[in-house]
Amino acid sequence: MHKARSFFSICAGIFLLALAYHLGARSATAQASSSVEAVNLETYGSISYYTCVVGRTFYFTPSLPAIYTVALPVPGTSPIVATSIDQVYLTAILASGDVYQWDGSAWVLRVNLIGSPTPATQETWGELKAKYRGGAGAATQDK
Repeated sequence: MHKARSFFSICAGIFLLALAYHLGARSATAQASSSVEAVNLETYGSISYYTCVVGRTFYFTPSLPAIYTVALPVPGTSPIVATSIDQVYLTAILASGDVYQWDGSAWVLRVNLIGSPTPATQETWGELKAKYRGGAGAATQDK
């Protein structure tokens, strides 16, 4: 009886240790800070332009030490993989292929570089046969 009691105590201790680790690991991830998603340096003549995105906020500097931000966050949920600046637009490219440009008042979706996604559903065996036999009329027979 004494061995069963000590075995139960050890199992309960391991369970409580695992539970404490699980709860602690979950709360520790909520403390992560924003990180830089994309950085770019471009030079036009003798002027260098720096752009970066931190936490969906677009930062740019046409001349150091002045740093400017865009009023609205970059739309979308996909990570930002590239940024750019020219004389007219600020540009952000997302991992989904979406290209957004800041026109001075809003982010405008210009193009998707990847296009539409490939459908994940597969055709049924009957649909596949009908497709290559020329439709449903070709598959029927008179008996």
